[in-house]
Amino acid sequence: MANLPDSLYEDYNLMATLSSAAGASTSRAPPSVVTICRWINDLQFPPIREFALQNLSDNRNSFEDLALLLWSSTASVATLLQEVIGVYPELSLPILTLRKSTRVYNALLLFQCIAKHPETRTKFLTAMMLHYFYPLLQTRYTDRPREYLRLGGLGILAQLLKGPDYGATVHLLIHSDAVRSCLHCIDVGDLPSQTLATFILHKILMTEEGLQYCCVLAERYFFIDSLLKQLLLKLATMNRPPPPSLLQLVAGCYYRLSMKARACEGIKQYIPVLLVDNTFAELLAEDPLANDYRNKLLLNLRNKALY
Repeated sequence: MANLPDSLYEDYNLMATLSSAAGASTSRAPPSVVTICRWINDLQFPPIREFALQNLSDNRNSFEDLALLLWSSTASVATLLQEVIGVYPELSLPILTLRKSTRVYNALLLFQCIAKHPETRTKFLTAMMLHYFYPLLQTRYTDRPREYLRLGGLGILAQLLKGPDYGATVHLLIHSDAVRSCLHCIDVGDLPSQTLATFILHKILMTEEGLQYCCVLAERYFFIDSLLKQLLLKLATMNRPPPPSLLQLVAGCYYRLSMKARACEGIKQYIPVLLVDNTFAELLAEDPLANDYRNKLLLNLRNKALY
């Protein structure tokens, strides 16, 4: 499937109300390189770090080499990691302040820049930095501050999968906690993080290694199947029109799963009724790709699975 638009896996525009600077930055001229470098340098000083994080995240899309500057400047990446690690003790507490969540979220947006840039993506993966973000995805609290942390962490994984050749990235993801963390986000997250986590799952399933990983254990497959059915039920019972992107992703996941003989038998035995009946007829009529996934799924269920 085509990549989701950036707004779906960067900030969802959910944080726009958290800072007056975020709204004002769109009407000002982009900052100069000198200003960007000054903000990066300001990360080293705790009293003004929060201000620097906000400015850099607000202007991350106006300077294409921001990732290079962050990666090559002294201690900047370490400082961003300190922000992430610093929130760990609060993840298990009932209350996490919105200010703290916003600060960490801004650091995660800068890590998204690093994960997205072709010259820093490989270095980022080689450094095995993904493990620092999984604790943010594994919390069971569903309040808004924790949801922002889920979105920020998932956005890093999504950026890593944006490139045309992401097979090596999938290999690293499935040999770490990425799949388990994404499935957890589908289970407990709100609709934006569920959509993003399903996007990541779909990208993983689009590779042969990822498909094999998701289907090799019956317990793993049936857990994925139960979560996809949970999403279908949520979409079917929403009070507002459901987002077509999520239905497309769920249909794409089921289509890929049906490519494996054992998984196809599982789908036949416990068929996703809401996907194959007329529940989403209007959405499918407006989304040719989602409808194509559904039709291919039905064809695989009628015929012998490919392998």
